[in-house]
Order: sequence, then structure tokens, then C-alpha cells
Amino acid sequence: NYVASWENIARTHNIKTGFDFFVNPNLTLSYTLDYNTNISTGNNYDDNTSSVFDANKELLINYLAYNVGNNTVSTTSNGVSLRKTFDSSKIEWTMDASHTYFSDQNTNLNENLAYNAAKVFIPSQYYYFEPVLNNKVNNIMVKTDVSLPFNPIKIDVGLKNESNFNKNIYVAYLKDYLGEKYTNANYQNDFNYNENIFASYVNAAKSIGIVSLDAGVRLENTIISSNNPEVSRQYLNLFPNVGLAMPLDSFINFS
Repeated sequence: NYVASWENIARTHNIKTGFDFFVNPNLTLSYTLDYNTNISTGNNYDDNTSSVFDANKELLINYLAYNVGNNTVSTTSNGVSLRKTFDSSKIEWTMDASHTYFSDQNTNLNENLAYNAAKVFIPSQYYYFEPVLNNKVNNIMVKTDVSLPFNPIKIDVGLKNESNFNKNIYVAYLKDYLGEKYTNANYQNDFNYNENIFASYVNAAKSIGIVSLDAGVRLENTIISSNNPEVSRQYLNLFPNVGLAMPLDSFINFS
């Protein structure tokens, strides 16, 4: 026999705002803020009854299992951008920085009860398990780009550093009937994962008639650290690129 009743209450809030500040005709400062949160709570009740009978079909035990849970997720992003152009040379320089924070908390309660045929509670069959998961992530990004329009070649150069800091905490609580909740090392896990990627690139573009050519290379150095030494590592990647594009007619482009 299974009976379930629930009332889920979801509250979602979104905020986005920002501004552009024109310092002068060649210099612009921008700021943006994005925030959203989703809080899901409620009276979620799952009543699952299992009956155990003997060989004569006499009732021995009724088991009752149920759970209650809620979840909260929120994300906040801040970004700032600076753009400057130089009239005399048409050189353009931009610098961007951003920070994003993500939080997720999940709680789920599981409880099992047992009663004999006379509907008397059996404490030795009682079971309680309540896992709680907390996940927090911080992302920090800084990058700068320079566009150099040399005739007849345009060269773009850039640097970028992005860091992710992840913290995951898991703990599960147990309880004896009418007792206090408790936990131990077997029901706990604290895992940290940090990733830093430093990248640099250079790209050259040139037009020959209707044909556009570009070529470049991007270099990435990745460093991963953790409180689990098996996860930590460092590696270097090189990504070359070559491109060609041309229109075949008014509707078709070949690249």
C-alpha cells in the first residue's frame, strides 16, 4: 500500500541590472549583475506500507517508510568590462573580469517504522537516514585582448585566466528511536576541487580579394588541485587554427 501527498513551494527570483559609463568617446566602462535563486520546499510525505505474513497468512509486521526533502539553488554573477579605442591607429583594447557564485543545498529525510500485528511499535526495527549535501562553486575570470589593425593584416592577441573553486560537503545523520541524531566518518565526505586555466592566443587575419584568411594558435596551461591527491594534475595544451572563407554567390558562403 502506497500513499503519497506533497505540497511543493518553488520560489524563483531573477535580477539583472547594469550600466555603461562613457568616460570619453574612446573609453567605455560597463558593469552587469545577474542573480537568480530557486528555493524548493514543501511538505513532501511518502507513506509506503509493507506487510509481512507468516505461512498461515497471519500478519507479523507492518513496515512504514516515508521521506521529506527540500532543495535550494542560487547563482550570482558580477561582471565588469573596460573598452578603449585609439583614434590614430584604430587599435582596440578590452579588459573583462567576472565572478560567479553558485550554491546548492539538498536535504532528504528517510525514516522507516515497524509495527506488529497488535499495532505496537517495534523499536529494534527503526531506521533513520538523513543525507545533507552542500555544493559551493566560485568562478573567477580575468582576460584582456588587443586588436592591432596593421595594413593589410589584422592581429589579435589576448590573455585569460579562469579559476574554479569547488567545495562539496556531504554528511548523513542517523538516529535511534527517541535518540539524538549522530554521524561518523563513514557518513561524511569533504571534497575540494580547484581548477586554474591560463590561456594566451595570437591570431592573424588577412583578406585577399573576396577570400578571408586567418591563422593562429592558443596555448592553455591547466593546474588542478584537490584535497584528494589522486585528482591533482597539471598539463599543457596547444591549439592551432587555420581558416579560409569566401562567398560563392549572394546566398552561399564557403569556409
